[in-house]
Amino acid sequence: MTKFRMALAGVLAAAALAGPASPAQAHYDKQERCERKYERLEDTFRWIESRFGWEAASWYWNEIGWPIYYKQCGGN
Repeated sequence: MTKFRMALAGVLAAAALAGPASPAQAHYDKQERCERKYERLEDTFRWIESRFGWEAASWYWNEIGWPIYYKQCGGN
């Protein structure tokens, strides 16, 4: 087993043990994760807007960014 695989196995084991303690904690984690995703979506929109214009940023938001975000976090 290579050092990389041993390190990966250790990280995966630690992640499995450090899972959410309760359903309430899991909901809170998802809510935080979705807030960060939304902030990244807005940042990406602003970056595209500054370089390519509002129309390109709007296309990205409607066709790519928002559908992905909604699929992962819709209904929060």
